[in-house]
Amino acid sequence: IIAAGNDRHFRQLAELLGDPGLADTEEFATGRSRSGHREELTARLEQLLAARPGLEWVDELRRIGIPAGPILNYEQVFQDPQVFTDFALPGSMAP
Repeated sequence: IIAAGNDRHFRQLAELLGDPGLADTEEFATGRSRSGHREELTARLEQLLAARPGLEWVDELRRIGIPAGPILNYEQVFQDPQVFTDFALPGSMAP
């Protein structure tokens, strides 16, 4: 999940993805215009994001201040030590 929910974050995202002009196109210059062209934007972002593994993008996005995180399946969730650190209750079976 990438939460580039404002124009500044979207511009940073476009720059990180190697397509800084993306944020200047009429279809993607504002949140409203991005919403109106969601399918086209999704296709373009998927193409750009395919260049690297997802977790690499997550690290880079977080580094520049854009909220991001992986989407995990159940097995991955319960293998993630952060889950137990953040949500373990006293007396739970956390490792």
